[in-house]
Amino acid sequence: TSHTAKMGVSQFIEDVIERNLIRMINSIPLLELLVDLRESQILSDAEIIDLRNIQSSKQRNIAFINILKCRQDRQFDYFCNLLCKHQSKIVHKLGIQLQKDSYGEDDVNQGLPMSSTQESLLESSLSQAKIKESLMREVFADQKKRQLFGMLGIFHRSSPIPVEAIMSIWQCDQDGTISLLQELRQCGLLEFKEAEW
Repeated sequence: TSHTAKMGVSQFIEDVIERNLIRMINSIPLLELLVDLRESQILSDAEIIDLRNIQSSKQRNIAFINILKCRQDRQFDYFCNLLCKHQSKIVHKLGIQLQKDSYGEDDVNQGLPMSSTQESLLESSLSQAKIKESLMREVFADQKKRQLFGMLGIFHRSSPIPVEAIMSIWQCDQDGTISLLQELRQCGLLEFKEAEW
């Protein structure tokens, strides 16, 4: 079976965007987020200049959403996290809603720091997306696993994490730690190579 991939967010995330499109167009405080979006490489310098030149906030948000659709799922999740951390209740609630929809969970953000998600979601081929979606729902149905995964947000996104360090913050033995890391890898949430850890 040949595997096919497309540039941009997965169809699942594209559907999430479409369901929340009106709220996103009306509520994204884009000018306030430009620095973070540049640092995370979601937007280039040229794209920021183009967006700033659009006078209407709604037209600017539409242009941004079209750019966002061309990025990867992990970058969409990073964007959601920016919204969740925003001081405006309307913006915060939009971020929560987008995260909830993207995980298919009603309580995905209750007491759980989701900041690691955007750093660790991997690019998925379309042929694997549905399988990973199902596995992810199963993993995140367990509140304890959601909390443990959220703890990984303290680590730097580009550095390998020693399994001993994860065992320490999770207060879990090696077998239990490796078992959960393997589950998270199956979901496409992180890379886990035992030989390197």
